[in-house]
Amino acid sequence: MFSENTCVEIGLYVYRLIDPRNGETFYVGRGRNNRVFHHASGNIDFDIEDDGVNTKLSRIREINAAGLEVLHVIHRHDMPSEEAAVEEVYDQVRYAWRIDASRASKAQFVLAVVRGVVVGAFEVARWLPAVRENFPDLLYLRPSEPTRAGFIGAPAQVHDWERFVGEHGRRIVDPALKHVQNPIRYWNI
Repeated sequence: MFSENTCVEIGLYVYRLIDPRNGETFYVGRGRNNRVFHHASGNIDFDIEDDGVNTKLSRIREINAAGLEVLHVIHRHDMPSEEAAVEEVYDQVRYAWRIDASRASKAQFVLAVVRGVVVGAFEVARWLPAVRENFPDLLYLRPSEPTRAGFIGAPAQVHDWERFVGEHGRRIVDPALKHVQNPIRYWNI
């Protein structure tokens, strides 16, 4: 458990829970204070509406029944507020994609996925060539890349955000939807 001082210092953080039997990450979440420890031990109030709750809790119980403890890693701490974090994800995913813009323009959403977990969902207003003139608000841009595209959009509406991301990110469990070599995937959902 973190001390009170540590809780204050680390603020909002991203963590993952790992099955020690095979090294597989089975959950990625955000938390404050000692949430990671409560979650890893199965002593947390789970949202009954969350489809993955029974799976997560069952896995935690299986690990404990085997005489083991769930491993955990804190990946990032002292994160900005949720609103700032959403903006940060948006800025990271919207620029310089090597795509067919006409095909991409048919997609309703762009999902930001990190290691199999959806961390952002954005509605696209329009795709534009990835040049500085089209994206002046992005300070860290690479040089203009007119053969690539970026999008202008906004976070998905609340019900769509909940559907794709939820409070802590949703793991992609369908093997057909998992990430492959190409960072761009088109899914009919």
